[in-house]
Amino acid sequence: MKPDYVMPVHRSQVPCNESHRDAGDVREAAAGFDRRSLSVQHVSGVLQLRPRAWLADAPALRVVLDTNVLVGILAYCDPLLEAIRSAWRNHTLLPLIDDPLFEELERVRGYSRLARRWSAEATDEYLRVAVPVSAANESARCLPRCEDPDDQKLFALAARGRAHVLVTADKAVLALAPRVPFTVEPPASFVARICG
Repeated sequence: MKPDYVMPVHRSQVPCNESHRDAGDVREAAAGFDRRSLSVQHVSGVLQLRPRAWLADAPALRVVLDTNVLVGILAYCDPLLEAIRSAWRNHTLLPLIDDPLFEELERVRGYSRLARRWSAEATDEYLRVAVPVSAANESARCLPRCEDPDDQKLFALAARGRAHVLVTADKAVLALAPRVPFTVEPPASFVARICG
């Protein structure tokens, strides 16, 4: 299946100074995007993510990264996946997140075999660039049914967030690629595309 996206060229790749931002700035920065897919949450213990100022003039590739991909990047610093981290640092890739994905990341990060490898700083870097997608957003009704509920959550996030790509190493998810309205591809293929 041929992907329906191209890597964009950005006019601005300078992130804003977060210390000078407020909710009004966030709304202004979000101009041109579906505001239902952005949120500002101030409640302690709740996912607190804000869009960056460059969103308004840098239409990035909207991507859902499966937990198995994020583990490779954030815990193992897999050199084969470093291009994905570079892309979100350069603002050519816009990772999407919602509460279920955040909760899964926190749960997986607590595994004893990962706890020593996976630093809070690595997670913080990811959360600073990730854009939250509200659960209230209307999701596509024609998504295939997954056997694993966690996989279903990924498809729902990709549909609600209008993702261009879902990147996963899960064979069951990849097998359903022809049945969803966005590209689903393995990390190696995705890295080859963004580096090509």
